[in-house]
Amino acid sequence: MNNPMKILFTLLAAAALLSCTAPAETAQELALRFNTPAAAWEETLPLGNGRIGMMPDGGIDKELIVLNDITMWSGSEDPEALNPEALTYLPKIRGLLLTGKNGEAQRMMYDHFRCGGLGSAFGNGKDAPYGCFQMLGDLHINYSYPQTEDAGNYARTLSLNDAVASTVFTKGETTFTREYISSHADDVLAVRVAADKKNSISFEVSLSRPERATVSVQENTL
Repeated sequence: MNNPMKILFTLLAAAALLSCTAPAETAQELALRFNTPAAAWEETLPLGNGRIGMMPDGGIDKELIVLNDITMWSGSEDPEALNPEALTYLPKIRGLLLTGKNGEAQRMMYDHFRCGGLGSAFGNGKDAPYGCFQMLGDLHINYSYPQTEDAGNYARTLSLNDAVASTVFTKGETTFTREYISSHADDVLAVRVAADKKNSISFEVSLSRPERATVSVQENTL
């Protein structure tokens, strides 16, 4: 008869060997990557926490960060915007979409599933009573560098695993790194600017908005 203790020891040893040699599982890295600054708004990296957000373009000398706030609405309550019959068309629109009749669904939506009155005024909602969502403003950062060399090794990344965007490039022997986050826990937008050589960071910050805005500075607050 086999020795039970010997069999148990053999099984434990085999399990330990497998646990030592099995490769550790690693989470798949998901990211958007660019090797140039954004040339258009659609190429910027979106970050948000459900209430506030920003879209940095990763410019080297001049960086533009578009800021958003969910409460930035141009209009107000408009009684004419109410359309009680819209709800009755929702099941019909869904049914058309589920059967692949997208064109019919779109036409029905345009005809019946929309607000009354001027609504968003066909793209000019800021001047209509109902209004529309608008950007909060543009944050401009103009950088100055002691290095005279052109930028190289440029990388702009948005990590979909941890929702952190970054811009990294070199000038001469100096590596510059910027990181952008939108914190849900703290309800803030933050930009970290760093360099691996001392006395390499210098910039000016300004804020603007196309209309209906006044920018002021009080102590260290813009």
